[in-house]
Amino acid sequence: MWNLGRVFDKGIGVASNEATAFYWYGKAAKRGHLEATVALADCYLEGRGIEADSEIAIELYNKAVERGNADAMRRLAEIYLAGVIVKKDYDIAASFYRKAASKGDPIAQFSLASMLEKGRGITRNKDEAIAWYQDAARQGHSS
Repeated sequence: MWNLGRVFDKGIGVASNEATAFYWYGKAAKRGHLEATVALADCYLEGRGIEADSEIAIELYNKAVERGNADAMRRLAEIYLAGVIVKKDYDIAASFYRKAASKGDPIAQFSLASMLEKGRGITRNKDEAIAWYQDAARQGHSS
């Protein structure tokens, strides 16, 4: 079901169809598929295949976070850092980045390092920033 969602989402061998992708992601998420839950949250957040609903998106991301999904952790960090959907909160953003970074997410590692380097809303820590930059680079993060 999740793979069918991806096929229609990305247009792999078929015409891309956001509504059909949303349908299959939803079916898989209801059966507990973790990646499908994150993909479904993305659909709700971006209004792909369904009218955008940030509250449902955040609820789904939080469900995925509870199950340890680093992508959901990073997406919530980005939401709290942007402060568009929710009130901007650097501490919550850094916390979610740190959780995802600790799970090996190179984008989260880089983003946390950037926050630490600049003291962007959190206590500046250049040594820790360098360590996270190095971890991200080891995984091929090019920034």
